[in-house]
Amino acid sequence: MARCEGRRSEARRLGLEPGDLIVGDWTAAAGYEAAQEIVRRGTDTAVYVASDSVALGVLRGLADAGLRVPDDVSVIGHNDEPNAACFAPPLTTIHEDLDALAELLMATVGRRLAGETSFDVPLVQPQLVVRKSTTARRG
Repeated sequence: MARCEGRRSEARRLGLEPGDLIVGDWTAAAGYEAAQEIVRRGTDTAVYVASDSVALGVLRGLADAGLRVPDDVSVIGHNDEPNAACFAPPLTTIHEDLDALAELLMATVGRRLAGETSFDVPLVQPQLVVRKSTTARRG
């Protein structure tokens, strides 16, 4: 849910109106189906996808429809899976430090088990990894 709200608030901060969500499961097949919806709408110039696996299907679906990434539609994935740089085109994605998240989770569980009920949990900042599936749009 935080990803959805972050997407909405950042789009509005930039003066953009975020498009409707396309919901599916976490598979490349669902991404392919989402690409069909994107093509049908014909208005999307950029797509943020919830995982790199889904993004793989979106890339394939857009290509099969004759659209070029990033010339016609930019695509951003999430998770920075090890093969994301080998997608065609190489996928721009969000990298999360899973080791740091796991350490934070274990520390938080330990604090709760020790009886602490009120404490701040720091955020682990994700990083944008820019590759070749996105481009800046002007106008």
